[in-house]
Amino acid sequence: MSVPVPSISAPEAMALQKSAKVLMLDVRSALEINHSGTAKGAMCIPAIDVYPRARPASPKFDTKFTQAETIIVFCAVGARSEAVCVSLLRLGYQDVRNMKRFSDWVAAGGAVQAA
Repeated sequence: MSVPVPSISAPEAMALQKSAKVLMLDVRSALEINHSGTAKGAMCIPAIDVYPRARPASPKFDTKFTQAETIIVFCAVGARSEAVCVSLLRLGYQDVRNMKRFSDWVAAGGAVQAA
């Protein structure tokens, strides 16, 4: 059964980040993030490591997931972010959105920080 994942544009993500409790989640590898930086304020967790960090019963759980009202996920192309969004929705997170590409954030003038 597929889980529908809402998408969000980079400009919409920038506006939402200013007005709500948003967790920006970069799921690219450390190598990718070290090369290009990430969206300002983003939490960087490789896609493979998100599930244990987002699952409340896990010893690796990070409370930033439950503190956020909205989780916006992105990667390089959109496939990893889509898969992570599905996992988060299945874990019960209500407002999860796929921004897909970090390059869209940069092209829209989003602030970037070093890894």
